Amino acid sequence: MNEAELQTELFRKLAQPFTAEALFDRLPDVVFFIKNDRGQYVVVNQTLVERCGRSDKRQLIGRKADEVFPALLGQSFREQDEEVLSRGHAIRDQLELRFYPTGQCGWCVTNKLPLRGHEGSVVGLYGVSKDLQGPNERSAHFAPVAEAVGRIRTQYDQALHVGDLARHAGLSSYQFEQRIRRIFHISAGQLIQKTRLEAAVERLTGSDESIAAIATSCGYSDQSAFTRKFREAVGILGLGAIGQEVARKAAVLDMRVIGAKRTPEPVAHVDKVYGPEALNDVLQQSDFVVLLLPTTPITENLVDATFLRAMKPTAWLINFGRGALIADEDLIAAVRSKTIAGAVLDVFREEPLPKTHPFWTTEGILVLPHIGGGHPKRGTRAAEIFAANAKCFLAGEPLVSAVDRERGY
Repeated sequence: MNEAELQTELFRKLAQPFTAEALFDRLPDVVFFIKNDRGQYVVVNQTLVERCGRSDKRQLIGRKADEVFPALLGQSFREQDEEVLSRGHAIRDQLELRFYPTGQCGWCVTNKLPLRGHEGSVVGLYGVSKDLQGPNERSAHFAPVAEAVGRIRTQYDQALHVGDLARHAGLSSYQFEQRIRRIFHISAGQLIQKTRLEAAVERLTGSDESIAAIATSCGYSDQSAFTRKFREAVGILGLGAIGQEVARKAAVLDMRVIGAKRTPEPVAHVDKVYGPEALNDVLQQSDFVVLLLPTTPITENLVDATFLRAMKPTAWLINFGRGALIADEDLIAAVRSKTIAGAVLDVFREEPLPKTHPFWTTEGILVLPHIGGGHPKRGTRAAEIFAANAKCFLAGEPLVSAVDRERGY
């Protein structure tokens, strides 16, 4: 069963609609709510009740933001709701100042997303506001950052530089970066890129504009830089002769090519080469992970549960290297649990693959009959290499493609 089917199966068994209200009631620093298409509260958590100076959830249900918050705040929140409900636009990572019944004020990050019906129309919204401050932190620490974040949100189509944003906020670049990371858990540069990409995705899915027009309107002066953000990435583990040829062909298909190599020097057609210590960086970025490694004491069972958890849940594993690179049981468990999308396997620990092996029956694993080395001129090419090496051997010269017994390949 796929994800949607599993969810449908579970939710049909529930006695009441699932809203996570009871869970959010246990989070005193998070406000949670669900509203209908009129902007009225339908579900709230206890924190929201207390922030509004009320004692019972029933005092909020059926009312709108401007009916329960002070005038200026209430009007601002209602305008946010109308933006989400009328246009279907999500509000993400908005830095806001809140005032509490105690008279204190504090900063929070708010996210509001549309709820859509069966036909795709907006039927409501849901959202959370997460407190940023501890009880002893000063609100003034966040005020200059809020202005800078507002500038990113409204001027992402313009050239934005972190140093300029920091100066406008009256902070050093280091202070600005630290506060941005404290709030959003990403760098200021990443926040700018995230904002531009979110705007671009919304335009791509909601308009008929050309990619060039969307790129320009979202702050990308170079269309190629924009389109690269949406390319699928292939991560090649093993950038020898075969890996380099795979990289060349992937680049022709306009894929972003990254890879790992024991000695991470630049490789033609590879956008970035990582060393073995940065393997996770390759796995976390790749939509397709291609194994072209030999079996050595270091690489045997390289693809284990930890390796597979580092991959994207939408990524595919492709093995044309050696069967012993993979811990079979871990791969089967990862595919069955949707830790990764699936695997294409051309090599195995035992060949032919036994008829009783679970690879044959695991949905999401494609078994190939070791065809990766096939080529119309394979025999001719092998004979040419053998003949050339025979001449080199007799002449006392270095051999072509000689195996390094210490390395194991």
